[in-house]
Amino acid sequence: QAVEIAGDALRIAEKLPDKASLARTRNALGNALFTLGDRDSGPQRLRQAASAFRAALDDVGDGDKGLAANIRNNLANALTVLGSRDGDTGPLMEAVDLYEAAIDQYEAEQDPVRWDAAYTNFGKTLLELGKLQNSVDTLNMAG
Repeated sequence: QAVEIAGDALRIAEKLPDKASLARTRNALGNALFTLGDRDSGPQRLRQAASAFRAALDDVGDGDKGLAANIRNNLANALTVLGSRDGDTGPLMEAVDLYEAAIDQYEAEQDPVRWDAAYTNFGKTLLELGKLQNSVDTLNMAG
């Protein structure tokens, strides 16, 4: 039901000239899809969530650093779950880059709670990546 509501809101937001509202709506849709995908065993909802987050990033551009950081963190979360489930290092490596960018932006926005969450997620993703790559260097970066 949340996905349907977010989809309806997205259709309305796409008609508005305000890109930030569209980015927020796509981010909300991505969050709803991520929640469902995190519960499902299949990758479809997580891929849809990642797609919504990517579109939201395109919409926000450089305008709102805090919103962009939040979307990057959300996209990285989706990619981390996808990579972990599939044993695929590609999404995990992209997630690491996204977390780093989010951490830099949150720090600039003086948002310590979100910065800490992104930093924690960054460490967990490095840990998972290190295990998959059997890499002591990556594991040490996580610690």
